Amino acid sequence: YITDNWKSKTDKVSWNYRLLKDGWFTVELEVSAPESSNGNTFEITGGSEKIESNIENTGGYYSFKKKNLGRIYLKKTNDGMLQISATKESKASVMNLASITIIPLPGHALVKQ
Repeated sequence: YITDNWKSKTDKVSWNYRLLKDGWFTVELEVSAPESSNGNTFEITGGSEKIESNIENTGGYYSFKKKNLGRIYLKKTNDGMLQISATKESKASVMNLASITIIPLPGHALVKQ
């Protein structure tokens, strides 16, 4: 599934998760965007943590590239929510989002499936 026509701050994508213990995660997105989307900004929130980033041209809306956003600290929970949202209105779609991956750093949180 790919998100598209994403222009409003009220548009959000979210995922529920469960964690067995607190820990640090690396966050990666698979995104695409044309030149008209350069500079669009978004944020990812999980619990009380937040990562802010911007979009760069990937060569078009269907030219996907992985984007490493850095690390986020997530706490043990049975009902966590990871959410991505635009931080400002945009004339062009903020981005196309194909996937998000959270990777536990060694020795940290375990994901319960």
